[in-house]
Amino acid sequence: MHPEISEWLVEAASLGVTSKHHRSQWFKELFFETQEKLKELAKLSDDFRMFVYGCASEIWERALESIAVHPFFLVLGEFSNKWHFCAQKMGFPTKAHRSDHTYSEALGNLPSEGCDTFCLVHGETSIGLNLESQDLTDFMTHNRSRYFILDVVSTFPIASFDYSLADVLLFSVQKCFCLPAGLGVCLVNGRAIERATKVHDSRTTSGFASFYFESLFNEQKMTPATPNVLAIWLLNKAVSKYLREGLSKLRSLTNQKARLVHDKLTSLGFEPFVSSPDYRSNTVLTFVSPVDVDKLRDILRTRGIQVGSGFGVWASKVIRIANFPSHTEEDFVVLFKQIERAVFELKK
Repeated sequence: MHPEISEWLVEAASLGVTSKHHRSQWFKELFFETQEKLKELAKLSDDFRMFVYGCASEIWERALESIAVHPFFLVLGEFSNKWHFCAQKMGFPTKAHRSDHTYSEALGNLPSEGCDTFCLVHGETSIGLNLESQDLTDFMTHNRSRYFILDVVSTFPIASFDYSLADVLLFSVQKCFCLPAGLGVCLVNGRAIERATKVHDSRTTSGFASFYFESLFNEQKMTPATPNVLAIWLLNKAVSKYLREGLSKLRSLTNQKARLVHDKLTSLGFEPFVSSPDYRSNTVLTFVSPVDVDKLRDILRTRGIQVGSGFGVWASKVIRIANFPSHTEEDFVVLFKQIERAVFELKK
């Protein structure tokens, strides 16, 4: 969490944010201001609109039903696999290309013939792999006739590429925005909204939760259903902070901390999990551990430190370390000390 979170919550209580009506003029101004600040942060065109939901995985479904007809998925880890599974259960005729932490192919080589919508997880949180920024930018630039739904949950706004090339950007606030979980946000451009209107007229969607109805209410600076007002207010605070500090500074600090983590852990015998350096995430760092991960995590947990494990067959071999804007170099110094101590104890 942001170090200011306690102050923000006290301020919210004093302003009566938790009692504000979501049809009030106050909320309309908050909603519109938050939308515009997000667009400024991501350098998006004016036709982008903000829709809010309970979480990012809910947006997977809403984006599919609102835009896709023949979606294509690049499945690299647990989250992209779940999104693909979701599309199959919804009845979509999907295509998918599967790989893992060794992925380093050009997106232009994907077997995506006949697909109208690319569903891509930019940062696969389960394995700590990001799609290479320039390759992604080139791929979206060369495929403007198709739609791009980008899951940027663990990378936005820290990753540096042209966000405006996506038709839908979806994220939740508990990762790079360092806020309590409970709010999913998507930024949708005018082209995708036009598509959602046509899709709405041709098939059954989820009613008020669809992009079509979201766009109608967005014109009035509102949401179809009751939103998490406090979470939107906190998001406004976080985005305002990032705008003041500047993304270039945040990105530089994130890269600096990522190098620090890499250098220290490799010196302790850990190996980077993602094969290609160009594809390694700088916000979720993954390493193959020289000791049993379950035992390592148990020791760290008793000392007030929590690191993530891998998924599936890698659960007991890989650790995942978050590197979000709220994490400081001092936090990592404490982490390194405890990891070094725990590895020493487990190797005895």
